[in-house]
Amino acid sequence: MSRPAPALLTAVCCALAACAPTTDEATSVVVLAYQPELERYDRHVVQLHTIDDIVALKGSVAEVIGGAELDFDAATIDGLVGNAGSGVKADFIDVDGVLVPTDFHSLNMVTAYYNLERSALFFEGLGLNLIDYGQKTLYYFPSVTMFGEEAKDNAFFSAALNGFAVLPFDEFQTLPLAINLGIMGHEFTHSVFNYYVCDADTFCPLSDPTFTSNEAANVITSLDEGIADFMGAAIVCGESFDTCDPNFMAPSMPSAYASTRNLSRRRCISDGMEEMLRGDVNVFYNEGYAYILGTVLASSLWRAVEELGGTRDAWQQIIGGVINALGGDSSSGLRGLGQQELASGKQGVAIKEYADHLTLESALDAIAEQMSGNAKKVVCESFLDRFALTTRDLPECANYESAGECSSRSFGGAP
Repeated sequence: MSRPAPALLTAVCCALAACAPTTDEATSVVVLAYQPELERYDRHVVQLHTIDDIVALKGSVAEVIGGAELDFDAATIDGLVGNAGSGVKADFIDVDGVLVPTDFHSLNMVTAYYNLERSALFFEGLGLNLIDYGQKTLYYFPSVTMFGEEAKDNAFFSAALNGFAVLPFDEFQTLPLAINLGIMGHEFTHSVFNYYVCDADTFCPLSDPTFTSNEAANVITSLDEGIADFMGAAIVCGESFDTCDPNFMAPSMPSAYASTRNLSRRRCISDGMEEMLRGDVNVFYNEGYAYILGTVLASSLWRAVEELGGTRDAWQQIIGGVINALGGDSSSGLRGLGQQELASGKQGVAIKEYADHLTLESALDAIAEQMSGNAKKVVCESFLDRFALTTRDLPECANYESAGECSSRSFGGAP
């Protein structure tokens, strides 16, 4: 579960024909959702609150599109779309007013919509204006060419096409990515990050050193991945925050990979990460360093919630601080830091290695600034420790000390 390379962020989908139910006005529908009492994903009746056409799976949050073809090896964004695709039809039967999907793809698509809706309503509760945010496209089972091969086993947010993609699966034969709420919440968070921080409709210029620097581009992609992991876990928590799962990827991913993204494990930054942050952006992203560094951030925030007791109030304090940091327009907010970095720009010379404003330290300090009370204390303790920083690096943490858990540093951290 990842996004494509920063230069080409898009998605596609494959169309499915189906039969309409006796009515297309009902919003009560069967999906696959996690059932705490069963400790597994199972059939569950839910209400879709944003759907306009249940058969076409079109609503204010998203519209499902099929039959598109994308070429991520294209030289330009305009060359990505080989076939724009078209609307889909889901097949349901009406059982006492509840729409029951009659085939796998209908169940997969309607659950994917439900997961995007849950994510949207979660962020709306945190202040996201869904009208301004707008409807996104959900490209289902796309035909995607990437690095000369057909891509599968992936889900991602595509800023270039203003939507999400759920690709066909091959090796991932357990819980489909579209059905995994945490994974879809992770992808939805990418779109919110783009909306708040990047201030762009089609792509994030902060992730391109042509507009900023190697360091700023690598920092922003790492923050994007880390915050998406953390918010994905938060969305899984539910309204009562009693079903939180730091390993939400595990039902859909091979265990060896899922364990590398488990938020509950202690993650410590590598001693060589500073040099890597200033290196080539394609190497940084393709070698997975954005995910490695992002997981350090996500695990730091998870630890902070746990230190506060793991309660609903604890989650709301940390989540609220992160959201405020994303949209901050001051010099210390992530959006403000990004705008300053863009203003300093490349200025017609070779791509810069060092960032002027948006560094790892300034970004973490921006997040710490939005915390208060005990939330600020535990966030600072985690940041100082897991990122091997001092209070001079993080002025907002001047009154706090490192948690002291990362005496032995490695990419994977320790269990």
